[in-house]
Amino acid sequence: LRRLLFSRCIGCEQGVDNTNRRKWDKEEYARLAEEREAGGGSTQRKVVVNPVERTALKRREGALGLDDNLGKTQVVNALAGAQGQGGYYCDVCDCAIKDSQAWLDHINGKKHNRNLGMNMRAERASVDSVKRKLEALRQAKTGIVEEKIRSPLFSLFFV
Repeated sequence: LRRLLFSRCIGCEQGVDNTNRRKWDKEEYARLAEEREAGGGSTQRKVVVNPVERTALKRREGALGLDDNLGKTQVVNALAGAQGQGGYYCDVCDCAIKDSQAWLDHINGKKHNRNLGMNMRAERASVDSVKRKLEALRQAKTGIVEEKIRSPLFSLFFV
């Protein structure tokens, strides 16, 4: 019985490739190389696409609209496109997102910013620009305080 289990099968061909590895047909590739050389170069050339120049990350201009649908009921239609489904819809990427946390992740993500034409690198700020920004914020803050002091309500309560 042991001899039957471990013996080779009767009628099996000798030298059958059963290693399941890819074998290179060297003759076929040699023939293709000769055709390529005889043709004097291929007429088809790869089209070189210049990379798109992307700008540095910019500050978001508009509101995110996270609370636009707060407390509202929506009818979700599964047959409608991505725009007709519930949740948030991104016009830039043409995708529907179900909840606000995923919406924030998408808005701040690499794919969305690349579609907007921005890379994920922030612009480097110099020391002078930081000082100018801080001075402008300081002046704006003192301007707001001065407006509050001049307001009639302030004089009613604090004079």
